[in-house]
Amino acid sequence: MAATPVSAATPDLVQSFRGLNHVDQRSANGGNQFSLEPPDQGLCAGNGFVLETVNDVLRVYGTDGTPQSAATDLNTFYGYPAQVDRTTLVSGPALTDPSCYYDEINQRWYHVVLTLDTNPDGSFRGSNHLDLAVSQASSPLGAWAVYQIPAQDDGTQGTPNHNCAPQPSPPPTPTVSNPSACFGDYPHVGADRNGFYITTNEYDFFGPNFTTAQLYSISRQKLATAPPSIQVLHFDHLGLAGTPGFTVWPAQSAHGEYSDHLNGSEYFLSSMAAGETGNTTGAAGSIGIWQLSNTASLNTATPSLQLANAVLSSELYEVPAFIGNSGGSADQKVGDVPLVQCVNDPLCNTGLFGNPPDPAQKVESESTLDGSDTRILSAWFTGNQVWGTLDTAVSVGGQTRVGIAWFAVQPNQDLTTSPVSQGYLGVGSNNAIFGTVAALADGRAVLAMTLVGPDYFPSAAYAFLSQNSGVSAVNIAGAGKGPSDGFSGTWYFNNPPGTPETASPRPRWGDYGAVVILGDAFWLASEYIDQTCTYATYWSGNPATSDPSCGQTRTALANWATRITEVTPPFNAYTPVTPARITDTRPGSGDPNAGATLGPGATLDIQVTGAGGVPSGATSAVLNLTDATATADSYLSVWPKGQPKPTISNLNFGPGQVRANLVQVALGSGGAVSIFNNKGSTDVVVDAEGYVAPSSQPGFGFLTTQAPARIADTRPGSGQPNAGQTLGPGGSLNFQVKGQGGIPGGGVSAVVLNVTEATATAPSFLTAYGTGTARPKASNLNFTAGQIVPNRVIVPVGAGGQVTIYNNQGSTDVVIDANGWFSDGSNPAAFGGRFQGAAPGRITDTRLNSGYPNQGATLGPGGTLNVQVTGAGGAPSAATTAVLNVTVTNPTAAGYLTVYPAGGSVPFASDLNWDRGGTVPSLDPVRLGSQGQVGIHNTSIGSADVVVDLFGWYVT
Repeated sequence: MAATPVSAATPDLVQSFRGLNHVDQRSANGGNQFSLEPPDQGLCAGNGFVLETVNDVLRVYGTDGTPQSAATDLNTFYGYPAQVDRTTLVSGPALTDPSCYYDEINQRWYHVVLTLDTNPDGSFRGSNHLDLAVSQASSPLGAWAVYQIPAQDDGTQGTPNHNCAPQPSPPPTPTVSNPSACFGDYPHVGADRNGFYITTNEYDFFGPNFTTAQLYSISRQKLATAPPSIQVLHFDHLGLAGTPGFTVWPAQSAHGEYSDHLNGSEYFLSSMAAGETGNTTGAAGSIGIWQLSNTASLNTATPSLQLANAVLSSELYEVPAFIGNSGGSADQKVGDVPLVQCVNDPLCNTGLFGNPPDPAQKVESESTLDGSDTRILSAWFTGNQVWGTLDTAVSVGGQTRVGIAWFAVQPNQDLTTSPVSQGYLGVGSNNAIFGTVAALADGRAVLAMTLVGPDYFPSAAYAFLSQNSGVSAVNIAGAGKGPSDGFSGTWYFNNPPGTPETASPRPRWGDYGAVVILGDAFWLASEYIDQTCTYATYWSGNPATSDPSCGQTRTALANWATRITEVTPPFNAYTPVTPARITDTRPGSGDPNAGATLGPGATLDIQVTGAGGVPSGATSAVLNLTDATATADSYLSVWPKGQPKPTISNLNFGPGQVRANLVQVALGSGGAVSIFNNKGSTDVVVDAEGYVAPSSQPGFGFLTTQAPARIADTRPGSGQPNAGQTLGPGGSLNFQVKGQGGIPGGGVSAVVLNVTEATATAPSFLTAYGTGTARPKASNLNFTAGQIVPNRVIVPVGAGGQVTIYNNQGSTDVVIDANGWFSDGSNPAAFGGRFQGAAPGRITDTRLNSGYPNQGATLGPGGTLNVQVTGAGGAPSAATTAVLNVTVTNPTAAGYLTVYPAGGSVPFASDLNWDRGGTVPSLDPVRLGSQGQVGIHNTSIGSADVVVDLFGWYVT
């Protein structure tokens, strides 16, 4: 794979500060703590607070980074005795793997941790439980209610009996309450509108075996009331295609981005290469998608949930191989490692740790870092997509390194056909480890990670991500100051005396990080190294005068730290361009792809970025698509290059017809789109009209849509502006758009129009462009004599707030309806919709037995159909405008459709016109109405079927 570059810039970074470190962890509760690695890191944010939890401590910050609480140990937080009383050496329970979540609906904070019960001498009893703390107010600084969910699954405390391996005989400890216990390792949390979910990986407590992942579901609504006890629905033995489910990571969301499909659905992702799944190869080319439905029932007295899953083909991923010579999988830059040097020095080892090295001890060296095992490391639901990440071996420049694989799954009604967008992040000669992701409904996503390798000490880093254009450069939020130098990376602290030198330590690095969203800001949590010191500073030769804390920047046993970073990535903004031809397959056209006529079942890839004024950073484009020389009834489909061909159509035509339709489509691999022709052969003409790309310019490129409004009609006696101004051959007419039909008089860069020709006397075409600019080599709609043909047009506004329309041959009348406008940035406070392109998909087909929503609901004369777009329809609940391709087929009489926000009155406007028996498409950027629906009204005296394909949406 190509290397992802590392940039010295930190674009859109708002703030970054050091979070908890090992000194905080070890010194909490008066120092009555053990030293722990790795710093498993949870993060949650809301209501003006940011809460970080690491290992067995937590701290609350303000959104300005100022600490609002001390570093509080979790034993105290949950009301347990200290982890270890340093005076009496009596041990309390062992708490591990914390996570947290802010419930924006009920304004409550949740904190989850796995608790292992212990005897006073520190030996384990076998019993263990998930502890769930819920704040009793909107602030995390007040009181919390605490609940215990037993996780030993040995038949005690109401748990099922999973027959985990019994403790060895004779038992290693005399006091074991649950000798055949399992334990719920690696708990992680997610939520949908209705429920809060915890998943675990279950292993034998006293044996070597993995059982399966476990799932616990709880009502958010009930949790918010702080009841004395909670109802928990436990799904055990989670299996996937005959294999054990492993790290089934529940998705989180932000801004109400929940799925209401099937009465509420929560989604999960899992991977299939780790040994726990039964995979002995360490590699896989598929992932698991899970759906828990009917989650609204959690708020009733008798919840009834259904769990389904499917295996989806994916890019290849592989357990990272060892790099270096001391285990682990991610090498790091060489630097001072005083702990390692101390272990090798008998005097220091004895002086600081009380034990001389074993005579057979391996000579220690700087360790490599753990690069995970391909388990899913994050899941995020937004825009009807589930995003996820995992660590994988990657080949970059001929070298094997640790990188990140990312996925964006769009769950369909049938999970097995859900399309997957995916990609890799790999840094040349270096490693990107423990990547996590979150995304907004408008498609902006951020990856957080640790960057480490021969060129970098462990550093907190991030990259922006687009499901179509991939990852940006890696940006460093917190540069590492030295190598990781912790006890888990040493042979000495991980192997008892006499262990053979072939045994390797597992140099632990944060088992997970986090990304969460607060407003439009992403808050990132990653591990890095924030200190360095020499061996001379660490060990002076005398325990009394040495400073292994190196000025309180580390402890004797570890030097890890965490970094908390806030970034606000640029938003998606629309830029109109003067229409420009970027493809014409007709032989001799002189344009790109000349002579590449599409045969039956043929696909043509068209380069969009770098052509027609569309820059390389564009994520989607607006294209005018025209067929020519068609030899059969057929259709064209357009979708992002590199994604599976969807079941959609953009343009339908018959032999000898020349038709056009506007397309707004996300760009795929290399900034290209693919075009498929179904039957016969045809030439294709493509004109670029504009593009969407990240922008930080305030108030620029936002869409405002409205119900259609007529602003011009040249037909004599129409009573509309420009009445009687029929366009003759080679004629042009300027139409006023600013200040007309709801379009503002200023601050407008481009307008969305529906242009319909009528009364044509000859085959011709119309071209729309900004008044005062040169007429471009492009067309917007093509027609023959006697036809009535509409097309959507997004056109820059020219001089005097006007657009010009040119007619090539014969004469014709023109009808113009205004649908919306884009802001030009002159008002920094302007706001509106930001586009997110998606894998195109069909959301309605009224034809009998179509298999899609509304099948059989043919529109009769004067009939109206409300089409669900948000939720089950594909777009997120936050969407305000949907980009739909609406196709009418099987009409029994001529007529037209009007597409408008559901719940409102049918406007006096048309979106697509047809003759009897025709099949006609039209692109419709339409504002969503009541309950996230659009209304489609048939004005014909006959009936017609309607097909609706979704290409994306705008989020305000």
